[in-house]
Amino acid sequence: DLGTTNSAIAILIASAAGAGLAAMYNAPLGGAAYAVELVMVTGMRRRGALVAVPVCVIATLVSWLHSHGRPTFEITSQGPSSGTVLGLVLLVPVTATLGVGARRLWSWMLARQVRATRWLPVAIGAAGLVTGLVSLRVPAVVGNGRDAMEAALGTRVPEASSGAVGATLVMLLGIVVLKPALTGLTLGAGATGGRLAPSLAVGSSAGAALAIALQASGVEVSISVLAMAGAGAVLATTQKAPIFGIVFTWELARAGVWTLTALIAVVLPVMLMTSSTWRQSVASRLRNLGMR
Repeated sequence: DLGTTNSAIAILIASAAGAGLAAMYNAPLGGAAYAVELVMVTGMRRRGALVAVPVCVIATLVSWLHSHGRPTFEITSQGPSSGTVLGLVLLVPVTATLGVGARRLWSWMLARQVRATRWLPVAIGAAGLVTGLVSLRVPAVVGNGRDAMEAALGTRVPEASSGAVGATLVMLLGIVVLKPALTGLTLGAGATGGRLAPSLAVGSSAGAALAIALQASGVEVSISVLAMAGAGAVLATTQKAPIFGIVFTWELARAGVWTLTALIAVVLPVMLMTSSTWRQSVASRLRNLGMR
């Protein structure tokens, strides 16, 4: 019995937030992880997980009336290879840098956000105009980031002799640079919006760009695996939520055990590099295990 305590109400609100995310992206465990890791506070998470998981599962099942249970992205997951492992190793410092950079930029812009009501229409309109002009050259930068991630996951290795390799890299790197900048501009202008999908867009585009560069160098690598791992790593970094980053990103495509392993292999070292709190937590748990 949850009762009507403040703690119970907070758990229900957090679970409802996770349920909305779960239903939208057909990701029940990711929605529950969002509720527990990002919305709930320390002290209620263990109890809250017992509520969040069934609530998010029910919300997802209801959403199947529309989605029919299909994942948000449909990709072909390739098995492990030495080239892909090399790509995952190289991806760690790349996504750590991008995640920290995007997080700091967005925080900086929010701290300087336009707050005077009379200037909001002008500021938001100007941000929209800039975004629209940029989208004439890089169409995938518009929207919340879902289209950009879909484009990254759907990237194919271009013919080396056609000059398309350079064009593909320019497009992907354009998203990596422009998406966080335009998101920050929009937030600074006073508009409201999430940072989850932009994080996915930046990370997946970076992973796909790295894969294309390695392919052009003669290294066989899975573009989709690097794109998924990059998306999860940047998301985990910007939100400071490794479990959410891993589980939610994997559920977007449900792309097999190898992709899940790749996500874990990239996200965990990225978190160790970028979060002192997480490093201290891991060190404390290791010490406790050693004392047993």
